Amino acid sequence: MAELDAFKQEIDESQARAAAMQSSKVQLEEIKTDLAGNLKRDKAELKKKREVLKEVEKLAGQDLRVLQQEVSQMNDELTNLRDEWEEYKKPIKEEIFETKQ
Repeated sequence: MAELDAFKQEIDESQARAAAMQSSKVQLEEIKTDLAGNLKRDKAELKKKREVLKEVEKLAGQDLRVLQQEVSQMNDELTNLRDEWEEYKKPIKEEIFETKQ
C-alpha cells in the first residue's frame, strides 16, 4: 500500500507540474501574441516615419534649389544694375572732365 500511495503522490505531483507548465505555456502564448502585435505596429509606424523623412528630405532639397535660383536671379539683377549705374555715370564723368579742361 505504501508503494501505491507513493505512486499516487508522484502522479499528483506530475499532474501539478503539468498544470503549472500549461499555465506558463498559456502566459507565454499571450506574451508572444502581444509582442507580435507590438512588432507589427512598430513596423507600420517605422514605415510611416521613413516615408515622412523621405518627403521632408525631398522638400528640403527643393527648397534649397529654389533659394539657389532666387540668389542667382538676384545676382544677375545686381550685375545689371551695376552696369546701368556705370552707363549712367559716364556722361557725368565726361562732363566733369570737359569742365576741368
